[in-house]
Amino acid sequence: MRASRGPTAFSVRPAAAPADLEAQSRQQSVEQLRARLLELTAEALEGVTVALLQEMGYREVRVAKRQKDGSLFVAKRRMGLTEIRFAVRVLRGGRDVRRDDVQELR
Repeated sequence: MRASRGPTAFSVRPAAAPADLEAQSRQQSVEQLRARLLELTAEALEGVTVALLQEMGYREVRVAKRQKDGSLFVAKRRMGLTEIRFAVRVLRGGRDVRRDDVQELR
């Protein structure tokens, strides 16, 4: 009788679950997108933001205020019978949003 010596060079590893592969792929895509967005100039980032907001159904998207750390956009979107105004602030550099940033939008 032979004693088991652990895994051999020919052992088979279980395949990753499809959900795990999807999560890894999604995370990789997010990291690549963040890296590309960080490379954009301020004007290019504004253009991407306007296009994205319009694609998401926002209308009359425009830059309301430009600052060194990002831009403030205003837009409208119809929700049911009401048209709601939105303020969207895009911060450069990927820093965390602080309480002051939110209060400034009011």
